[in-house]
Amino acid sequence: MMLSLAILLDHLRDLPLETHIPQPNNDKVSFSRASVLPRRGDDMRQNLIYVCRLSDALRVTADVPNMWYLCIRDRLHDDTESDEEFSGMIIVNKNMDVEELLNRVQEFFDKVCDWVLQMQRALIREKSLQDILDLSTDIIGNTINITDSAFFLLARTNSIETDDTISSDLIKYGYHPESTLQIFRKAHRFEVWTQSQSMFINDNREISNYILVSKVYRFRSTYFAHVVMVCDHHPMSDGLMELFAMLADIIAIHAERNWNDKSALSHNYDSFLVDLLNGTLTNPATIQERASYLSLRTDGQLQLLKVTVENNMEATLGRVGRELSDMLPTAQVLYYKHSICVLIHLQNGSSCLPTESLLRLLTEHSAHGGLSNVFVGPEHLPAAYSQASLALKYNAPAHAAVLGESEDEGERLLCSFQDHVLRALLGEYPENEKIWRSSVYYQGLKTLHDYDCQHATNNLPLLRSYLRHERKATETGQAMHMHRNNVIYRIDRIEKMMGMELDDCNTRLGLNMSFLLLEQYGFAPETESAEQPAT
Repeated sequence: MMLSLAILLDHLRDLPLETHIPQPNNDKVSFSRASVLPRRGDDMRQNLIYVCRLSDALRVTADVPNMWYLCIRDRLHDDTESDEEFSGMIIVNKNMDVEELLNRVQEFFDKVCDWVLQMQRALIREKSLQDILDLSTDIIGNTINITDSAFFLLARTNSIETDDTISSDLIKYGYHPESTLQIFRKAHRFEVWTQSQSMFINDNREISNYILVSKVYRFRSTYFAHVVMVCDHHPMSDGLMELFAMLADIIAIHAERNWNDKSALSHNYDSFLVDLLNGTLTNPATIQERASYLSLRTDGQLQLLKVTVENNMEATLGRVGRELSDMLPTAQVLYYKHSICVLIHLQNGSSCLPTESLLRLLTEHSAHGGLSNVFVGPEHLPAAYSQASLALKYNAPAHAAVLGESEDEGERLLCSFQDHVLRALLGEYPENEKIWRSSVYYQGLKTLHDYDCQHATNNLPLLRSYLRHERKATETGQAMHMHRNNVIYRIDRIEKMMGMELDDCNTRLGLNMSFLLLEQYGFAPETESAEQPAT
């Protein structure tokens, strides 16, 4: 993540600063992190800001131009100093330690990056608007209120006190009272909000004694939600606006989710499918009766596709759902629990999914799809939903990279429960990790891993490939780009290193299961005192 110059300057606003960065370029300058000056100019990068003494920056900049510096002034002001000489520098006119300044800046970088990550995770975990605002309190530091289209309070910064009258009344009543609405009408706020397409700054003090920054969320020309920041603690600045814009983008995704939940993809069969998924409709006769009223087919084989969208992207589930409806006209498409569910009717026992078109759609919207097993009868829809959810959950194992295997992009975007049923069986029982780590199979893989790290070998991937290819040396050699004789020699050494014989079917089963658990949990940290396996 890159942090802009404006945000950095806002964070350092308590220090006496000189900024020698040309004004037209200010909005283009951003940094990934802060760093000390490297010993060699060749090691410097433009995406970093270097914290150092002014004299050190001047010494380096002549040989390595177009870099960014945060400098502590260690020499007296000189009448001959010029912006050209100090180009790209922010000078702190205060006597302080370089390490102190570096730590302050880097801690702030880390804090903002973590904030954005935590907000994205809150979206993924379907947290509330209040949870998102609670994460933002320390970053933005101002009173923020979010209301719905009826001006009822949805969320607010609970830990920030305010003397703003409008905010106080909103907190007191839980909604904007009529007296507040009259103030809005007198100031023509409704007309402004109707026309505004972006952030709106109100600095004329008609409504509040503080500067107000607001954003209206409107979908299909319908007013849906409204977020307002009151600059009652943190003064208005370009950096503050950028931080508030980051928050507003996250709120936009949350608001559009709720809009989709209420408005998009509305069909006459929605309540029927929701009742099935929630488990409130289980009687086969009642299911058949309701389906007949809706002219829905209940015979034949069915399959469920669940689609989720990466929440930090602008692609919306509503748009994905509508495109899936066009792509699969005989299917039922439903918005359910922040995902799109597609009930597919198989033709002659085979899938009618246009795989290439579906992969393009998933790619375009940064989405992922999980397929259930084929089933007969809509009463099995809850089980199919669980299967599709598990397929998505275990589609990208957290530690798969430890085996150095590349994954097909198409398989990552579209996966099936059948492909991941073993991972789900192992991963859904939390105690499995503890049991596995105390087994001889974990210790065997750990032995190979440690040896590989020390000697730059590939024993672990070789064993995985050998087991996958049913112990066929020729096919394993082709997959690993090795001669079959070398495979046989290496496998013999691997058996001795682990103290196991691969001729034993239970040993092979235990190792195959261990590889799946390894993808899920990874190797324990070196500092962790793992239990020794029982012998």
